[in-house]
Amino acid sequence: MPTPDPLSGRLAENSLPGILTRLHRIKTSGTLSVSREGVVKNLYIKNGEIIFASSNYEGDRLGEVLLKAGKISVKQFETASKALVRTKKRLGGTLVELGYLKPKDLFWGVKYQVREIVASLFDMTEGSYEFLPGEIPPGEVITLHMSTANLILDGVKRINDWTRVSRGIPPMEAVLRPTSDPLKLYQDVDVSPEEKKTLGLFDGKRTIKEVITHSGIGDFDALKAVYAFFSIGMLEEGGGHEKKQKTASPAEGPAIDRTAVEKAYFDAKTQSHYEILGLDSEASQGEIEEAYQRLARLYHPDGQFRPGMEKLAGELSELFSKVSEAHAILSDDSRRWEYDLSLATVMTDKGLGTKKKKPRDSARAKEVFNQGIESFKKKDFESAVGLFKEAVKLDSVNALYYSHLALALLQRPHREAEAEEAMLTAVALEPKNAEHRANLGLLYQKAGIRDKAREAFEAAYNLDPKNAKALRGLGKK
Repeated sequence: MPTPDPLSGRLAENSLPGILTRLHRIKTSGTLSVSREGVVKNLYIKNGEIIFASSNYEGDRLGEVLLKAGKISVKQFETASKALVRTKKRLGGTLVELGYLKPKDLFWGVKYQVREIVASLFDMTEGSYEFLPGEIPPGEVITLHMSTANLILDGVKRINDWTRVSRGIPPMEAVLRPTSDPLKLYQDVDVSPEEKKTLGLFDGKRTIKEVITHSGIGDFDALKAVYAFFSIGMLEEGGGHEKKQKTASPAEGPAIDRTAVEKAYFDAKTQSHYEILGLDSEASQGEIEEAYQRLARLYHPDGQFRPGMEKLAGELSELFSKVSEAHAILSDDSRRWEYDLSLATVMTDKGLGTKKKKPRDSARAKEVFNQGIESFKKKDFESAVGLFKEAVKLDSVNALYYSHLALALLQRPHREAEAEEAMLTAVALEPKNAEHRANLGLLYQKAGIRDKAREAFEAAYNLDPKNAKALRGLGKK
């Protein structure tokens, strides 16, 4: 079995997936810096998860990434670049201001940029790396919630060197099996049907060589799938028993008839994560865990070996996958908050003016915004929300309007998710504005998400050490 990768060294001698997986398993925080010939790429890691990435390579800049993704044209990129020279603004805000991107597309663009930076590291066979544990520099970092397992899987698919891949797994005659840890086996990772088939061939008896031979997807693609699954902990060494290993499957589940499975299967296609678990949005972590355990036993395909259920294996597998996904997201406070935000976004798109593009009217927007300020001072928060939303519609690239909309929404019950969406838009439009980040800290503080609140306050403090809200949030005033 490969030895654990050290936290500094040469890429030619160590495994990047192994490094990332180790950091993920020990739940550490810090910056992983990879460099080669003057190119430096940094991965910012919090509690083992990659939350952001940066690079000094021109091809990794937001504009180039958006061009490669087909989100903007060359002409739009050139026009925005010329505008930057005059305005000194950031590219993202300029693209939005010119109407080439919607404000919410900035989030997609930044996430896509991070994925591309991470994946590009897997192409590097030379260079050095170093992990610097400790606090993450908050000034330019926007915390993104992404699956580290997915990032590793995507990166492994880029490797085209058999030796590099084979060196990262046990010998070909070794026997692997699915892990007995359900949190690793059913983690948030997107795999193709062919990759699922390859994973399913590991039964605790077959060797790696035998699985690759019978995978049907080509030896090298199968080897990369094994490398990825082993790296993220979905496969582990062990096996050799006469009977097929079932350590990763729950005990035989409670009886369920065909009609109930079919109904649950079709209902799940349109249900939210809360509805899939049979819970409401106020469910506690204990209730979420209890619902997951019950439904996991009920829907796991290996727990339903009863006559007549064979033809429903596909439906059961999809149901189990949806239950596992719902549990993974709702049991994590940060991911749950982001998911609640996405639900609120669907309901508030019309209110925020993201469905219809309206002409910009800065003068009228400022007038309406000032009216909103007066309503806010009078504590007429419902009117303030309406006026700030109108200002956003009239001028969709003014970060100040989004920031005040968020503050007004915070004064109304059950509007926290809408408030976060507005505040994150303000931060994306003006990432160096300390006041926006401090307001974001207040939002998280009110929601009880202390780690994210402190992170936002620290970012504000680093941008402006005299910011009163940041000082109070950090207990320095």
